[in-house]
Amino acid sequence: MRSFAQARLLISSGQLTAWGKPTFDGVVVDRAWARQNEEFLRAYARILAKYDAEDAANPSAWAAGTERAAVTARITGAKPEDVPAMLKLYRFVPAKEQASPAWLGGGAEGGAVRAIRHTAEFLQSQGRIQAVPADIAAHVTPRFAAAAAA
Repeated sequence: MRSFAQARLLISSGQLTAWGKPTFDGVVVDRAWARQNEEFLRAYARILAKYDAEDAANPSAWAAGTERAAVTARITGAKPEDVPAMLKLYRFVPAKEQASPAWLGGGAEGGAVRAIRHTAEFLQSQGRIQAVPADIAAHVTPRFAAAAAA
């Protein structure tokens, strides 16, 4: 079995984004649960923003052999020695930018909503889902990213 470091990159998420097909990870929670746990979600978003900014400022903090690489490996299931190469493939978007129309803000024309809609349309065309939700924007909020940016 090949390690992550030995894998051959066919196409990067950065290239897909340049083609107008961004890929990203998101946090999804039940709406009622979110209302009951707003402070937790604000704190969680602040923690994510803090580590995203630290990675951008000092990627060597996640070098092989560091505690951060070990923790990241444990959370992701990666090998600790693969963490630095894995993280180089990511661009961690600052919370302020996440809250903008380019990502979570902007309602139906926000970047995340458009990407989810395009993905849903593709999945529908492939017979993987039966319908594209009518109002995807109702399920996307910049609120927690904006709180983390403040």
